[in-house]
Amino acid sequence: MEYVIGFFAGVLFSYAAFIVIKLLKTKSGIKYNDYKKLPLLIKLKDTLRHIIYEYSIKRNNEDFLLNVSYKDARVIQVMHRSHFPYLAKENENINFGLALYIPITKLSESQKQALEKILIEESDNYQRESQPFDYHVIDLGKGLKHGGYLITRILKEIFKYDLDEANFSMELFSEGKLPYFGKKHSFQTSSN
Repeated sequence: MEYVIGFFAGVLFSYAAFIVIKLLKTKSGIKYNDYKKLPLLIKLKDTLRHIIYEYSIKRNNEDFLLNVSYKDARVIQVMHRSHFPYLAKENENINFGLALYIPITKLSESQKQALEKILIEESDNYQRESQPFDYHVIDLGKGLKHGGYLITRILKEIFKYDLDEANFSMELFSEGKLPYFGKKHSFQTSSN
């Protein structure tokens, strides 16, 4: 009898631990339901899906650049994570991943603080750099749902843009092979 009770207690404890770990790992999507039906979010998810297919599957880990502009002014860029080596676990083999680049030099202090708050709520892996310019980088991995949502939330809550999709344009550039990292380098030394 004690074994049966112990078994059920173990299963119950394991299930509870699994739920807690899952909740702690998935910080993203706090306000997802507020944004999920917006045409801009749907367009962003479709664009990110195309990037993942085109540059991770079809062309196997190639470089790209996506400019997201509001009324012809570039606001945010999405690029291959290899451009930010501190996002990678190993410098020699940078797997495909989306990195969200947000320049913040033109933001007010209250906007910078609000952006920092969103990034703490929504992302586990982001970096702020101030040299040579002030910007944030967020590692989105291959998360098209989270990536589209996070971009939409930042555009609405930080930049205060009207999310009518007609105001936004997206330009995708194919950059070819990765210019660095993700390639194996061999160095030869010569002896005199």
